Amino acid sequence: MKNRYIIVLFVLFVDTTNIIHAQNLFRIEFMGGSSLNFKNNTRLFSNWGNGYLIGGGVVYQLFPSFDLAIDITSQGYPYKGGNLQLVAPDVLGWEESVNGSGSNILECSMVFRNTPKNSLFYPVFSLRLGVFRSHIGEVIINEWYDQSPENVSHQKYTGTGIIQTNAFAAFGLGFNIPLKEKSRLILESRITQTFDLKQTFIPILLTFQHDLEKKANR
Repeated sequence: MKNRYIIVLFVLFVDTTNIIHAQNLFRIEFMGGSSLNFKNNTRLFSNWGNGYLIGGGVVYQLFPSFDLAIDITSQGYPYKGGNLQLVAPDVLGWEESVNGSGSNILECSMVFRNTPKNSLFYPVFSLRLGVFRSHIGEVIINEWYDQSPENVSHQKYTGTGIIQTNAFAAFGLGFNIPLKEKSRLILESRITQTFDLKQTFIPILLTFQHDLEKKANR
């Protein structure tokens, strides 16, 4: 299911890029990097570690000093465990183990950003609003009595193995690295917070931008 959504969004992105290629004031961007999962010991998602983020989007220059972008990214976080509220019966010989799978996030967002200039280390600020479609990895609790280890019971931990949707906001700060007249890199870090305050991420990203207009405006 997740792969189908990514394919559909990618096709829409390619079609949109083809339509606007002949127009002015547009550019494309591709990004990738690490995403730090802020460990809040009271939240379920603290059982997943730091992950990655890859994606891309289309940027429109609203004004000479202001951009609007639409981005789509995919994120992945490996299961680490360590913050599950497990209650085992006080019985001699009772054993348990935990198995978990990674979590994935599909992000769709709108970005308001000051326009990078053709100068080295030009500061870049951004405000991002969007939606996370999160697939929380499944966590399985295995329990057995050591006198009969073949009789293992398997239970899914509450709140895992589900799909949920959360709105979020992010504030970013970085700097611009010009490559050519129409291309640049942006090194950026941002803090991302879901509106329900249950998930906090700090992505550190490198973004490649390329102008689609025939003549640079900067």
